[in-house]
Amino acid sequence: MTLSTGIRAVDRALGGGIPAGSLVVLTSPPDAQVGPLLHAGVHVRSSLYFTSIRTVAAVENELDRLLTDPQIDDIRHVGTDGALVEILAGMETMNDREDVIVNVFDPLEETADSQSLVTFLNDFSKRLQETEGIGIVHCLDGGEVPTNRKFTLSAADFVWRLRCRREGSEITHELEIPKASGLTLADEDRVLGLNLGQSVTVDTSRDIA
Repeated sequence: MTLSTGIRAVDRALGGGIPAGSLVVLTSPPDAQVGPLLHAGVHVRSSLYFTSIRTVAAVENELDRLLTDPQIDDIRHVGTDGALVEILAGMETMNDREDVIVNVFDPLEETADSQSLVTFLNDFSKRLQETEGIGIVHCLDGGEVPTNRKFTLSAADFVWRLRCRREGSEITHELEIPKASGLTLADEDRVLGLNLGQSVTVDTSRDIA
């Protein structure tokens, strides 16, 4: 069974969407306009949202700007200390086929020891499989990458890399899909041009593969 990502072109590239129970790691530059992509599935299914840096009010304001009816069951600020435990505890009551968003994951990668992070990632993935939901973990790509990032990427079923290109005053975005476990993607489906406005649209005017 597959669940929609909320982005039709990505669903099409992946053969219908993300398989239920999958962990998706989305990496992006710190200054990228990642919100429309990160939250694309929120208008499709209900979601749990865990934030390590931004306040609950800031997340609520962004969702209100992006979506007319965000399907959010709960937004929690988990900080860094004890965040891994709090996220798993919050997932105990999650509904079937519900998304879990963690934004951003870097502080947790930096503060947790390797074994604790690996255990968390395994338990996180297990809970997603039990509920047939999708987990989206947002990591920053740029500057010094946390040592534990390799474990996060290894645990992921899918890796999405958002890249920004600046040409004068114009900013364009590309979504690369280097990892899609269990799927064989055509070359043209591994890199998609995105217009990250209020809603995500896909640039089909040029061949970027």
